[in-house]
Amino acid sequence: MTDSPDAWAKQAREWDRFMTPLRPHADDTAVVARTATRLAAGRTGLEAVMLGVTAETATCAWPPATRLRAFDSSPDVIARLWPAERTPAGASAEVADWSAMPVETGAIDLVAADGALGCPPWPEEAAAVVAEVRRVLRPGGRFVARTSLRPERSETLEEILDDLEAGRIGGPFALKQRVAAALHTDGLAGMSMRAMWELWQELFPDQKAVAERFGWPFMAFTMPHDYRPDIRLVYPTLAELRALLAPHFRELECLYGSYELAERCPTLVLEPR
Repeated sequence: MTDSPDAWAKQAREWDRFMTPLRPHADDTAVVARTATRLAAGRTGLEAVMLGVTAETATCAWPPATRLRAFDSSPDVIARLWPAERTPAGASAEVADWSAMPVETGAIDLVAADGALGCPPWPEEAAAVVAEVRRVLRPGGRFVARTSLRPERSETLEEILDDLEAGRIGGPFALKQRVAAALHTDGLAGMSMRAMWELWQELFPDQKAVAERFGWPFMAFTMPHDYRPDIRLVYPTLAELRALLAPHFRELECLYGSYELAERCPTLVLEPR
């Protein structure tokens, strides 16, 4: 991963203020739990891996005797977010690169990822992560991945702000995700969180007043740090995401939650080729 772990540690320290669609909903984690339960049927246990340490995924309804390992490149993120309680017995979180996990080939039944495929640079590093997931999965295993997308037709900032003024945006993180996607103007080069922070200050110089106007928690609406060093995120289109996955996986399901902007955060259930 090319981004500084310190930048991701800042994100982790603010995780408690995050909301959907950035933070997974019960609709999303239910897909992980349901897929895991199907795989575990008639077996004595389940070998599962998480890309990242998202608490909602780690503490979802895993079947009995699940052996869960989570991997993240930042020890600070693990220290801040890894839930010691409510995970399957013996669950662990380790520092590792997602493109080189310390796991035997074909040893894993299920890999779960929430937002992970938007973190590495596209296409080479993201493709390396997908190939590594395929390597560790056994035949018949499953890759369950939720990914934030940008729409096929890019929105303008004017369209987004018009929707905000008209009350057609229900939450601060739906607004943030739409603005971030509008900044995604250079194809798969992604979106700079530093540029996002600067634009946010320009659009909303009095963030407390805006949060109060719409009845949103101030800490959920504001962007309190300036993202130095920078983080770049990639919001692919659904077609771009499918093209990345296709060499190694067959898509079995494409599922959407019931929360605001869920149509841009599908969970794909995938089978290794």
